[in-house]
Order: sequence, then structure tokens, then C-alpha cells
Amino acid sequence: APRPLVTAGKVTVAAALVLATLAPLLTLVILSFKPQGRIGSEPLFAGLTTIHYQAIVRSLLTGDRSGPAGDLAPSIARSLVYATIATLANVAFALLLVTGVPVRWRRTKRLLTSVSMLPIAIPGTVLALALLECFAAQGPFGVGPALAQTAAILPFAYFVRNLPILVQATLAAEAQ
Repeated sequence: APRPLVTAGKVTVAAALVLATLAPLLTLVILSFKPQGRIGSEPLFAGLTTIHYQAIVRSLLTGDRSGPAGDLAPSIARSLVYATIATLANVAFALLLVTGVPVRWRRTKRLLTSVSMLPIAIPGTVLALALLECFAAQGPFGVGPALAQTAAILPFAYFVRNLPILVQATLAAEAQ
């Protein structure tokens, strides 16, 4: 029989974890209502306004491309292109890893699969900073081009960040 105190404890811990996970997203939403777009010395909920949203809607309705909406559509389009490039590369890599490595190379496949899972163990901010540092002046270990100042860094970052998900999904499909 379930014990009410244990159940209440589990629910409390789960709720705390969900709130901790959502806190950064909620902070971004609150910041979008701050006049200066940042949290200052004033209380978090002081001085909230919808001026940023009004400017976007006004820019969209009037067709003013010099306003905030002028950057919105191209930014969304770029993000979709970068995500598509990264996803296609992830699918190709995952398929190659899961189906392309010969069965007799079991250990190699296990090692490559394990290494491909590492990005999920690293916080996103740490991974982003590591990628920027790695590709700031040259490629890794001084080999290859500097990608940090180019558009190629974002699809590459998406690729690295999402690789574990695609590899796991491909492994699961192969197991079926």
C-alpha cells in the first residue's frame, strides 16, 4: 500500500526538479517584459511592460523592416536552416555508426557509441564555451579552420549537442 508521506515526498522532489529546470526559461519570459531587457536592482516583477511585444506586433502590422520584426523572420529562417543541416548530419553519422560498423568490430562500435554520448553529460553552456574556445583561433589542436567567427559554428554546435539523441534513437531502431 502506498504511504502518503513517501508519495508526498516524491511529488515534492519531482515538482522541485521541474521548477529548477523551468526557472531559466521563466526568467527569460520575465526578462522579455522588463523595459531594459535585464534584471537590475529592482524586484524581479517590478516595472513589467509589454513594449517589446507591442514593437514587434507594430513592426509586423506596418511592414516596417527596420523594427524588431525585420530581424525576426530572417533569424527564424537561419535557425531552421542551421537545425536542418545539423539534423541531416546527425542522421547520416548515426546511421553510419550504427549500421556501417561491421559486426566483428563490436568493441570499436561500443567505444564510438560511448564517445558519441558524452555531449549529453556536459551542460549546454559548458559545451558551447568549449566549442568556442576550441574553434576560436584555429581548429582543435591547431588543425583546421577557425569556425567560431563563421556561420558554420552553429550547425556544428547543434550537431554535437544532438548527436547522443540521434545515436540512441538509431540504436533503438536497430535493436527492433
